[in-house]
Amino acid sequence: MATAIDPVCAMEVDTENPPGGSYEYAGTTYYFCAHGCRVDFMEDPESYLAGGSSS
Repeated sequence: MATAIDPVCAMEVDTENPPGGSYEYAGTTYYFCAHGCRVDFMEDPESYLAGGSSS
């Protein structure tokens, strides 16, 4: 099983079946543990990629 780290909450996510779906930003696909994490990321991806987390 391939995994990735959810950029919002830092949980490990199965990339083949991410519970929160995936989202492509700036040429990279990000995977999410829940719908809410994906929505938060989509609203302001740069804040999460810069190392800040609002959760």
